[in-house]
Amino acid sequence: MGMTFWVPLVLLTLLALAFLIYPLVFFQPSKDRIDRRQQNLATYRSRMEELDAELESGNIEKETYEKLKVEMEANLLEDVGDPETVSEQPIQGSRRVVWAVTITVMVAVPLGAFYFYDRFGFQDELAHAREISQMQELVQSDPAEMFRLLSDLRERLEAEPDHVEGWTVLARSNMQLERYDEAAEAFGELAAAMERTEEGTPGSAWGLQAQALFIGAQGRMTPEVREAIEKARAHNPDEVNALSLLGISSFQAGSYREAVGYWERILEVAPDHPQAGSVRQGIVRAYNELGEPVPQELLAPADVAANAAADANITTQVQLSEQAASDVTEEDVVFVYARAMDGPPRPLSIARLHVGDLPTDVTLDGTMGMTEEDGIRPGQEIMLVARVSRDGNATPQPGDWQGQAGPFTVGQQTTVDPIRISQPIE
Repeated sequence: MGMTFWVPLVLLTLLALAFLIYPLVFFQPSKDRIDRRQQNLATYRSRMEELDAELESGNIEKETYEKLKVEMEANLLEDVGDPETVSEQPIQGSRRVVWAVTITVMVAVPLGAFYFYDRFGFQDELAHAREISQMQELVQSDPAEMFRLLSDLRERLEAEPDHVEGWTVLARSNMQLERYDEAAEAFGELAAAMERTEEGTPGSAWGLQAQALFIGAQGRMTPEVREAIEKARAHNPDEVNALSLLGISSFQAGSYREAVGYWERILEVAPDHPQAGSVRQGIVRAYNELGEPVPQELLAPADVAANAAADANITTQVQLSEQAASDVTEEDVVFVYARAMDGPPRPLSIARLHVGDLPTDVTLDGTMGMTEEDGIRPGQEIMLVARVSRDGNATPQPGDWQGQAGPFTVGQQTTVDPIRISQPIE
């Protein structure tokens, strides 16, 4: 741990010791006892002088005098012991006890505190919390340092593979940085750790892995995505992320009835889901594609979402320059997508077509995100990008061709300048 942990700990320990040691050093019970003896002895002598005076004046008999004297001596012995001997030895013995207790406390308190904190404290949790805070600060300011922290965390987790919280941090941080392959791997390790430790819900982790793989594949249902979905549903047939991806895949394939089934199931098992509005919006669109009326119970909550989706659309024409056209084939994939001007460059809404379709008009709207969290929204400032991918991979590769237009504000205009694909990617 760093000095920011140990310095305050040592200072607080010293402060606690000061409160314990001060009364032990400066409180002197033996001296107080001697002071009381001297007071009682002085009182005894004063009473004896009064008694002697009474005897000499003849106010009391000799027999009464002797009886009172014996009683006073007995009381004095009971209070202070022998009035003729008051030794300094008790003071010295008390001081030895005080110092023995003081030294014991000085050693035992810090050692006990460190032992019990090391045994029962939350050092790992504090370390991970500090890493999370550092990572959040470094995402935009210093990506290189962020990657170093993630690498260090990954190495530690290899030595401690059952640390559920650590894998969670690693997976979510990679998702935030759009490192989808690394995030998917971390979510897989998280699910395995949950299965071993019986801590958390492995089905959710597998569902999140499927989502990371799906986004990394630019919305394609690859074998890896399907495998992760199967693992998620093996733990929980109604795992929401898995149902969402199956609905999106079915919709993209034109299986609108199947998409409705998956999405309606989400609303049944998770009616308060944060993205319930987007799910309803997808259901409404699927019913529209089927040419069927939307069920009454979906109309009211979907109206707001449908209106928002209608406002959040933007149309552009995608063109191919002569130089680009001479370097690509008609079967090459074309990705057309919108990305936010501020924030991560991941696509918000995306369309997939082929070079043979160009030139053509493309409309992007709020329902075309790769997950329910995505999709353009009114008021967003966006750039439109069109890219020819030779291998069908959404990640830009050397040899691809690209063009872009913007920025535009969603909702201010529905038709914007065309995108001309004319820039080779080196």
